[in-house]
Amino acid sequence: QVEREAKRARVSSCSSYHSPSFFSSSLILPVGPESTEDTRIGDVRPLIPPACLTEDIPLSDKARQTVLSARSAVQNVLDGTDDRLVVIVGPCSIHDIKSAKDYATRLSPLISKYSKDLVIIMRVYFEKPRISDLVRDTFRLMSS
Repeated sequence: QVEREAKRARVSSCSSYHSPSFFSSSLILPVGPESTEDTRIGDVRPLIPPACLTEDIPLSDKARQTVLSARSAVQNVLDGTDDRLVVIVGPCSIHDIKSAKDYATRLSPLISKYSKDLVIIMRVYFEKPRISDLVRDTFRLMSS
């Protein structure tokens, strides 16, 4: 019961993020010449809260299994029950989805090839300012 009520509260709190007005220019917070802080920032646009994204774009079973098995493998290495080396690789940041998929596609056979000696994990960083448009635009495309 409590879990259902919490989910309902999240759904209602996320509903405003589905509205096209959420992304409209009226929500851009201007930073002008009168400002004394952050003078190099042209504008600020809101990002969708992670809780709303995970609700709207649920993890697939395959992705969930990938995450769980990678976590387990790393934990085993840290516990000393697995003598492989953990290798975390990836581009500095992702600028477009096509490049990310290409990187993952090229990495996948290497993960299999070296799995006896290495636990290879692809990591991607989305939090850089120039990347936030990719995250926002991806969500906007998926929700339309």
